[in-house]
Amino acid sequence: MPKVIPSLRESLIDAARKRLLYSDSHDITMRQIAADCNAAAGTAYNYFRSKEHLMATVMMRDWRETCRSLTEAAAQSEDLVCGLRAIEGQLRDYVNRYRPAWNNYAGHEAVAARLERHRGNLINPVADAIAVLLEKHGRPAFDGEAAGLAEILLVTAQREPEAVERLLPVIKKIVF
Repeated sequence: MPKVIPSLRESLIDAARKRLLYSDSHDITMRQIAADCNAAAGTAYNYFRSKEHLMATVMMRDWRETCRSLTEAAAQSEDLVCGLRAIEGQLRDYVNRYRPAWNNYAGHEAVAARLERHRGNLINPVADAIAVLLEKHGRPAFDGEAAGLAEILLVTAQREPEAVERLLPVIKKIVF
């Protein structure tokens, strides 16, 4: 039976996050991450089936934290436009944080298929934050509206920073 060290899973995630944020993800190995935690590479595989699984865990943990902050930003917004900008800005921060890792996997069919299967996990929390924003400012979302706006903001966050400003007139027509 493999040795299980209770805090090692969290240590592996923290070490992987540091390496992912400051290195090319292709250069990262499970051996390095395990060594950062004073563990053997084989031990790391007791917790994560592959480097990609560990990296996905890191990115998903940060995604959940980003989603919590999206809802907070929506609830604290002064108006709809400021709230939309705040949501897009936080999405942009997340995208930029992991852009190098995503670029390494761009074009991989398996990754694209997995992302498509988990699309709702990306869209729904952003849509929920937008629904909170709209409700707060007296404009409840109609069916599908928040999800559509979430898609727009997710795409915009991947483009140049000026993209949101160019799209705001269109978004305002949808919302107002």
